[in-house]
Amino acid sequence: MEPALSEESLATSSTTSDEDIDERFAEIIAAEWPKLTGRQTPFAQSFQVGSWELGEKVVELARRMMVRTMPWQTWSIEKIMAKNPDGTWTHPECCLIVPRQNGKSLILSLVVIYRMFKLGEQIIFSAQQWETAKSLWKRTWNMVRSHVDLLSLVESHTCSQGRGTIVNISSVLGLVALKWRGAYNASKFALEGLTDTLRLEMEDTPIRVVLVEPGPITSRFRENATRQFERWIDWQASPRAAQYEASLLKRLYAPPRKDRFELPAEAVARVVARAIEARRPKPRYYVTTPTYIAGIGRRLLPTRALDWVARRG
Repeated sequence: MEPALSEESLATSSTTSDEDIDERFAEIIAAEWPKLTGRQTPFAQSFQVGSWELGEKVVELARRMMVRTMPWQTWSIEKIMAKNPDGTWTHPECCLIVPRQNGKSLILSLVVIYRMFKLGEQIIFSAQQWETAKSLWKRTWNMVRSHVDLLSLVESHTCSQGRGTIVNISSVLGLVALKWRGAYNASKFALEGLTDTLRLEMEDTPIRVVLVEPGPITSRFRENATRQFERWIDWQASPRAAQYEASLLKRLYAPPRKDRFELPAEAVARVVARAIEARRPKPRYYVTTPTYIAGIGRRLLPTRALDWVARRG
């Protein structure tokens, strides 16, 4: 246990430290990790002096969850959770440089659990790759799920609990049709009708039904479509072979390029998250400029005018 720190000492910053973690935790290492080899003390330590009280509580919570933190992890958690006398975080940003598979993820999981369940904070996972963030989320959730007291605090927002939000992903092609996309148009128009019907049927329940309608989104859609086209369509034997060759084939086999108004997949993810988190979500969410144009055009333009726009698209 760290001795209580005065406000005067808390106000004193330390940009470097020569604290010997191996010496400080020598008894614990001997008792709990008698075969431990290697160095616990970082080669370089840089931190501001603060109150370690919350860090100690995180480590205690870990102990109650039957999770042992190694000395360097305990030391790191203390510094990450340090607070200034005015209640602000001593280290709004923290950086740990440690080789892979040495326990950085455990530190983050424990800090996240404490800050969610004890401090009531909302946590957003991010990482350079989605799979990294997903893996860390799964690990953290498994820790919560294995601890009855924490699991009892988790409030489910799934529809099986009698409430929630159903989100169906439609398309701009659920609003207007384009040539050569008959099956896709049909599936999205059907999804629009199904979702509208379901929304009306569920309006007397706490379950909300939402449509998200993206336009051009970065994906492997064309690559996958080309593969299915080659498998199922004998275009050369078709009476429309000339039209296939003049328009569709050029688009399918053209060098990859970004479409006008194309957005990354994250644009759809953000809208889905907004719909799920909203207390009263909108029935429809448009994504990308073409969807807004199509939505307005379908309401205002006569059919022949809308067909003219679609031909140009």
